Formats: sequence, C-alpha cells, structure tokens
Amino acid sequence: MNLLIVYLFVWAANGLTDDPESRVPDPPENVRGKAETDSVTLWWDAPSSAPNPLVRGYTLSYGTETPNRKIVIAASYITAYTVSGLASNTTYVFALTAYNEAEGEDSERVLISLTTLPSKDVPESQKIEGPEIKLKAISPSEIKVKWTEPRVNKLAKDFKKTVYAIQYWNVNDENEKRKMTTEGLKGMISHLEPGQKYAVRVKAVLPDGRETEWSKTKAVATPSQVIPENGFVEKCDFESGGQCDFVSEANAEFEWSRVPTDNGHSMLLDTNLGSNDDANGFGRLISPVFQLKKSSHICSSLHYYITPGSKGLFKLSILFEGQEMERALPLFEKSLVELPQGLWQKIVVETKARNDKGFQLLLEGARNGKTGFKLNVDNVTVIAGQCPEPQRHFGNVTGNFYLFYRLLEHLSEH
Repeated sequence: MNLLIVYLFVWAANGLTDDPESRVPDPPENVRGKAETDSVTLWWDAPSSAPNPLVRGYTLSYGTETPNRKIVIAASYITAYTVSGLASNTTYVFALTAYNEAEGEDSERVLISLTTLPSKDVPESQKIEGPEIKLKAISPSEIKVKWTEPRVNKLAKDFKKTVYAIQYWNVNDENEKRKMTTEGLKGMISHLEPGQKYAVRVKAVLPDGRETEWSKTKAVATPSQVIPENGFVEKCDFESGGQCDFVSEANAEFEWSRVPTDNGHSMLLDTNLGSNDDANGFGRLISPVFQLKKSSHICSSLHYYITPGSKGLFKLSILFEGQEMERALPLFEKSLVELPQGLWQKIVVETKARNDKGFQLLLEGARNGKTGFKLNVDNVTVIAGQCPEPQRHFGNVTGNFYLFYRLLEHLSEH
C-alpha cells in the first residue's frame, strides 16, 4: 500500500460568506522574544483581522545575518515557538509571517533580532528545583503533561507570567529532542507516533528571568491504536441488504443506491442516471442516529471513489439531534475536480461531541453545472473517542463549535 498524505484544514463561520482566502493574511502582531544561551523563544498574536482573511499557519525564518533557515508551523493555534541549537552570545535575525492558500501565500514579514546569552554556569546555591510532572497518553499521537508551580518564594508577577518549556523525545532517538512552550500548568504534546515511548521534562522561566532546573525526566508510551472512550464503534461496509439503516433522502433530485464493487458492495450516487437535468441537483445519504453517551469526541471515517471525469461537489456533514437540516455542520467539503479520481481514498474527521446529543452523518454529492458525476462511498466508521491517526491538526473555527481535521490517505485498494 502506497500512502500519500495530504493535510486538509477546514474553516467555517456562522454568518460569514466572503472567501476567507481571497487574499493573504495580515502579519502577526505583538511579536516578542526571549533569548537563552542556546535558544530563542518567540511569542506573537494572530492577526486581529483573522479569520477573514484566514490564517492557516506561520513561517519562521532565522539566521545570523539574514533569516535563511525556515521553519513552517502548520497550525494557526500555535503562537509560540522555541528555536534551539543556537550559538551563545550571538545575534540572530528572525522573520515571522502568517500564511494561507491565497496567491502569494505569505503576509508581510515581521522582523526581530535577539542576542543569545553568554554561556555561564549557575552556582549550586542559586539553582531552583524543577517542577513535578505527570504524564498521560490520551491517544496514539498525544500525551498530556501536567506540572506544579516552581517551589520558590512569592514572585512579582505584575509585568509578565511564568513561561514553561516542555522538552520531549522518543527514547529510541535521544538526539532528536523537541521543545514547546506555554504559560499554563499543563500542555499537550502532539504529532507523535503510535506505539512509541516518549521521555518528557519541564522547566520554568520565572517572571524575573531566572530559570528552574529541568524536572525529573518521565516517560510514557502512546497506545498503538485508538481506545474508544465508552467502547462504542459503529461500522458499515454496506454488505447487508439493509444498508445499515442508511437511507437516501427522498426529496433530493438524485438517489444513492447499493451497488456491487470488486470487494463487495458500496453506495453509489450517479447523477448521470434518470431524466433530471438540474444543474444544482444533489443526492444525500443519511446515516441512522448514533448515541455516544459520555464521549467527548467523535471520530468518523469513510472511503470514497470518484469516477474519472466527474465534476461536482462532495460534502460530509454532521447533524446533531434537534437541528434543522440546513444547520448541519460541514466537516469536509471539496470540489470533485480538486480530489484524486480513479482510486479509493480515505477521509478521517474528528469533532467534539455534544453531551446527550445523538447525531447523524450526511454524505452529499451535488452537481455544479450540467455535467454529471459518479461517487461511491464505503466502510463508514464512527468511534466514540479521538481518531487514531498519528498526524493531528487542530483548528479553531468561528461559531459555536470546535473541529479537528484529519488526513486523506491515497490508497491502492480499500
């Protein structure tokens, strides 16, 4: 099986109709930094104009004379970054931009220069004990870290907060250590590999500039596969004649039907069939109502196949109990011509659940003009819990909901 991973991000808003990526973002705001002997940490605020234009992430370039080394931060929620491995007592120039997929992509650069501190040893009597930490692997790709405040006398916190640095690495590769920063007493380490053991330690940068020692290093293993929060897993491969209680909407112009494939059966939406020539006609496949009590997340996945030459729109939405159909929350929406055709693909999406609210999945294909299309879906799965994929991408969306969006796999078979 050959895998081609394409990262997808979804932006949504209530009552906003303009294209959020019609132009590049405005630059990040309030950029500031702190230099250590071998590292520099930068903090910034998202552009005040976001989410219109939309910010998909940031680029950070740096160097001693010109910023010639580049780091891509592919998440808009990350607004702090630590560059490690720098030379002591050296001035570095940093250039920060925001980006999206508009023509030009990057905003104007924000430049800042910082000089790393001279190397020096701290006397033993002045060393501050590091925090006490606790670890918990909450998914195959995430570890939650909590820690205590430093054991020091009361500190003047009137001008800035204590900043915590989290360093982590795979125990089988101690040379590849990564670092993140936060101002709270807990953090989430993501982008981890399933079934691997990771070591973690934390230190604090106090409001007066002093640093604690690193905490004692602790280690925890990520699970090799997702563990449902309440044991609920629902799968449908459309092999039974009842179609797992999925139904095609009767009022739609086109109908989903169960058809044979090379590996069994799938559901097909063929807008070339029949006499309907509506340029905006659609077909909607509706799942049964799923109940995920005491689950904080919903992980949904499916395989799909687009017949080559198809033109139209493919949308996956979630409809919570009590909502009107037009209030369904879009999880994935893409033009068929923008998606790979002629091979089975996989979509995995994660949303926050709503307490005591059942939900249905809506799979919709719609024409965009009078050219028809053929769209197959198969292997629909719903899990009570977080998705098992090792690559996790978080994104806030404007409105009264929160989304995580997942990856798309390019599969030779499904």
